[in-house]
Amino acid sequence: AKKLGEGINLEPDEKYDDRVLKIVPAFPKCDYRVIAEDLTVSDKGNDFDFNDVVFDIKFDYPAGKTTIILRAAGGTLPLQVGGVEVHEKFGVPVTTMVNTGGVTKDPVTFELNGTFDNQADKIQVRVQKDGNWIELEARKGKVASKICVAVDYDWCAERQDIENKYPNFAQWVKNTTPSEWWK
Repeated sequence: AKKLGEGINLEPDEKYDDRVLKIVPAFPKCDYRVIAEDLTVSDKGNDFDFNDVVFDIKFDYPAGKTTIILRAAGGTLPLQVGGVEVHEKFGVPVTTMVNTGGVTKDPVTFELNGTFDNQADKIQVRVQKDGNWIELEARKGKVASKICVAVDYDWCAERQDIENKYPNFAQWVKNTTPSEWWK
């Protein structure tokens, strides 16, 4: 049996039958990444990973709109960003986790009307629990359920506690330093 790569000649032969090219839409350079957790501290258990939805934001792109690029959906409850259900956008059932260790999908892009004053916290993120829609918030002095980070943030795998992956997270929660706790 041949091993992978054995007997392959990569010298140019003016034939293009030995290459595969996938064309995908280019994503705009984003302004922010938002990570969110649909649990509260009291019911955190072993799933405080802040990956229930991960999305990037590009404000005023195209003009007058905000582009959302969904990166992950680690939650198994109905969850909306700007009124758009994230699992539906990924094309999976609500109970399917995407890009957190289960199903792998390409990022999904959609647009919201308005620019939200270029503030990530003004984009509504809601989760449905016990038939009620609850807005995930980031209020000063309160435990956040959504956090705005830089687009280089590497989100947690499913059930990977954020405090274990990023030891500076707990310190940041207490006094907002270091500001880039994920580096």
